[in-house]
Amino acid sequence: MEPTDVPRLRVDARMRRYQGTLLVAGPECTLELSESAAVIVRGIDGTRTVLEISSMLAEKYGVSLEHANSDTVELLDELVDAEIVERA
Repeated sequence: MEPTDVPRLRVDARMRRYQGTLLVAGPECTLELSESAAVIVRGIDGTRTVLEISSMLAEKYGVSLEHANSDTVELLDELVDAEIVERA
């Protein structure tokens, strides 16, 4: 994904908290999210850009925007491959 892309959860994707861990599921797999990955996924609302979500992550963890954007893009690409997220 690019910084200006707007990700959204696919209509068939599911999120659930189980024993304190956030899980996301697509049609083929379920992924357990780290705390920072959960921040990214919760930032997906179908209107925020990748860069806006990255800014949220950078602010929460006090890291550079460049570092946060790299992590955000990496996770979103994995979620696209897992058919959990798509470009709006």
